[in-house]
Amino acid sequence: MWEREQRHEALRWEREDQARTFEQRRDAYINFYAALKRMVETASERAHGVNPRELPPGFGFAVGEQLELIDLYGTGAVPAAALVAFQRASALGHNGPRPGFDEEVMEFEYDEAELELLNAIRADLGVPGLFVAITPEQPDRRVLKS
Repeated sequence: MWEREQRHEALRWEREDQARTFEQRRDAYINFYAALKRMVETASERAHGVNPRELPPGFGFAVGEQLELIDLYGTGAVPAAALVAFQRASALGHNGPRPGFDEEVMEFEYDEAELELLNAIRADLGVPGLFVAITPEQPDRRVLKS
């Protein structure tokens, strides 16, 4: 009787640990994505000359901190996809505007990486459906397919 109660309690703890880890992973994904979107907005404004000043101090720092949590809690394809999206957002911010810099190509590459990241997050969290680009030339314009 005592062994059965002990097994039952161990299973309950395991389920609680799994639920807590899932919540931490989900929160890490949400916080990373929100910070990444802010970073890309700043990078895009600079690349297009809307705000041509130097990047703000700590540009990308918040995203880098969140990336560490993705490395800790992330599973499946998410950590690698998050790193690629971060690198492309960072390149967009650090390279523009300068001679020979093509912000459209850099934004296209970021948009592709973001699409991969969103689909990896959805798959890892068990959210049904995938985002697909309306056309291959416009990965920033996407629809959700079930």
